[in-house]
Amino acid sequence: MGAGKSTIGALLAERLELPIYSTDSIIVEKYKKSLKQIHDEYGADGFFKIERDLLLEISKEDGHVLSPGGGIVLDSGNRSILKEEYFVIYLRADANVLFDRIKGELESRPLLLVDDPLTKLKQILDCREKLYNEVAHYILETKDKQPGTIVDEIYKQLEHKIAEESSARSMSHVL
Repeated sequence: MGAGKSTIGALLAERLELPIYSTDSIIVEKYKKSLKQIHDEYGADGFFKIERDLLLEISKEDGHVLSPGGGIVLDSGNRSILKEEYFVIYLRADANVLFDRIKGELESRPLLLVDDPLTKLKQILDCREKLYNEVAHYILETKDKQPGTIVDEIYKQLEHKIAEESSARSMSHVL
């Protein structure tokens, strides 16, 4: 939430000349409902199953960048798929940095529509931090870094992996 998955993912996909898939966008488009509506209708377990089915489907495609919703790590099945099928890059920043990035768009973040959104964000991060670390192949601190710099750092991490493949198109990545 505010880590830059969408922005960095798009820039990385462009640099690698690969398509990008946003799980949240695909789910919203498929169900013609907001994420909150889908979550309310199907519950947490149902939503995780929707994410997992989509993740399995996308993971079969060669070469792409995946920009998942921040809560995708809450489901153990999703974590297994991410860890096994992707090179996972955790774009890390502390809650205060993330809050500064998203404070102007809180209305589009249902989990933060509370009296004290910063405290809620800290609680969310406390819950997810260990899970992000569990699936990450590479952790990148993003505080005070511009998107282009972040993409350059990620690309450096991927260079060796890309060299092992016949082309970048045969790789899959995730943010």
